[in-house]
Amino acid sequence: MIGDDRNSPGGAPPCASLPAEPGWGGFMTIEPAPLHLLDRPLDFIFAEHYRQRAVSSLLSMTAEGECDSAEIEAIIRFLESEYRLHIADEELSLFPLLKARCLPEDGIDEAIAKIMGEHQWEEAELDRIIEDLRAIRAGASIDAAMRARLNRFAEQIKQHLAFENGILLPIARVRLSLIDLADLADSMRQRRARVDRGGPAAEKLSGS
Repeated sequence: MIGDDRNSPGGAPPCASLPAEPGWGGFMTIEPAPLHLLDRPLDFIFAEHYRQRAVSSLLSMTAEGECDSAEIEAIIRFLESEYRLHIADEELSLFPLLKARCLPEDGIDEAIAKIMGEHQWEEAELDRIIEDLRAIRAGASIDAAMRARLNRFAEQIKQHLAFENGILLPIARVRLSLIDLADLADSMRQRRARVDRGGPAAEKLSGS
């Protein structure tokens, strides 16, 4: 299987203003990924991964009572919209291209099955996580069960991103042609245009 650390040509993308680890004081924001990166769709996906890594840090901070209501609201907005868009980008646009282009020795079917299984777990947990975040934003005390759920979800995001950045994206950079990348970019743009017109954040996934 192909795999390396080629995550991004320039390190951290310009969309993320959050530190990679919790513990930094002051208001923290989740900056949008620059839309011009859609011209380089794999870089855009990596930028979204960087933002998700930042969100996982915010979730861990929230579990310890270290985020204010504005930061918690930013997490909720991200999870309700852009997070689901990102999953659709991968499952409906990127994965079919990889299945069409990869060689047997790449192990892409196994990699995609693992990622989709993790997506299913994350989506199953998502409504409860958002419910917890809304309760905390409204002033609820953070009990042990809430803290455990938030920390477990945050850790799952980090592990999931490590696999995608270390395995999936390097394979995509090797196997996808310029035409494939243009098709991927077009699909991702169309998905965002539908959302801008008031459509759902993501189409039906997993088998659609």
